[in-house]
Amino acid sequence: MEPTIQVLQTVLQLYHATHTYSEADFFVCADMAVDVWNMVKTKGINARIAAGNIDKPHADWKEFDHAWVVAEAAPRKWIALETTGGNLVSRNRNKNYYRGYFFTSPRELKDYSERYRQGNELLKRTKTLQGELKKVQNDYDQELKKYNEMVDEYNKKYPNRLLPLGQYKEAQAFNEKINQQNTVVKELEGRGKQLSELINSNIAELEAFEQALDKPIEILPSN
Repeated sequence: MEPTIQVLQTVLQLYHATHTYSEADFFVCADMAVDVWNMVKTKGINARIAAGNIDKPHADWKEFDHAWVVAEAAPRKWIALETTGGNLVSRNRNKNYYRGYFFTSPRELKDYSERYRQGNELLKRTKTLQGELKKVQNDYDQELKKYNEMVDEYNKKYPNRLLPLGQYKEAQAFNEKINQQNTVVKELEGRGKQLSELINSNIAELEAFEQALDKPIEILPSN
């Protein structure tokens, strides 16, 4: 095992010395992991490309935000290669490197990454819509309250009886304001229903993505 570990350390040091990791981005990590995976495989060492979350032990695909490499240093004994930092990571140091999705080729990772990108964009759109719906609901509550207060005031000022001409015109103007306020309320109600339908549609689509993305999470034996 020790000679293999030394080879892996050399590969990582060489790669780290000639590449710069500038931003925390899953797809940048994935590209770097593919590079190192190729270098390790060229040395004749069995390796996989990993996707997961190195900070959360029970994360699912929605929280998978990192990619790295695991290499088989000895039969069924794996060691993690942190490609962005240029170092090996044992299970004792961080067991999350041994939990996640493990791909046997860049093609598998690319297919997953594309589905991940689509699912993640859909998730972001859904959250944006949910935030917009919350604002619309708040606005609706405020405008409905205002409408009800106006109706109450109208009923107090202008009970069901014959009014003098001046008061009648005043009541008509007030009633027009109530109708305008009712239009505002109805528009917000319609927007809320529209957003709810979009959100429900997105959630249904997201569930389909989850079924496609949610492959069994593996746990590898470490060195």
